[in-house]
Amino acid sequence: MGGGMGGGMGGGRRGGMGQRPNGGQPMMTEEQLDGPPTPEMMHQLLSMEDGQVAAYKERYDSLMNETRPERDSARVALKGMRDAFTAGDRESARAGGGIVRRLSDDLGNRDAAFDKSLKTILTRDQQKQYDKWKDQNRKDAEDRQREEMRGRAGGAGRSRGGGGGSGGVPTF
Repeated sequence: MGGGMGGGMGGGRRGGMGQRPNGGQPMMTEEQLDGPPTPEMMHQLLSMEDGQVAAYKERYDSLMNETRPERDSARVALKGMRDAFTAGDRESARAGGGIVRRLSDDLGNRDAAFDKSLKTILTRDQQKQYDKWKDQNRKDAEDRQREEMRGRAGGAGRSRGGGGGSGGVPTF
């Protein structure tokens, strides 16, 4: 398991593969599907004490065991959606997008609840550092996702004013 992040934020223009219509939340990135950072990663990131690492590991293991089937299903659906889009099958890509959205909404909510539970483990400074890291990680992952989708669409996913609809990245 990598060290993704739970829950995406923001949205902006309409019509991107990673973004929902009308400025809603983007779909989860591959990194976010991996879930929260591993205990080892958190220990390195925040210089956690042994007791903090043990408490984090217990919560992390529980979350990952509970959500593994959803994460696996979301990965398969995301790959199918991308493959359909690449093959020019917009209808299948849209259908796959609906599945990915439902799974990513649930996973995002569960990951956000997990993050909220960390307030009892982390110090204020560690929480601030973690929040800053999450924000940067999310931005980087969404940027990579947008670039990947632009490449798959031959650059047609770039913003076009009112965006969405014709050619390029499917609008869900």
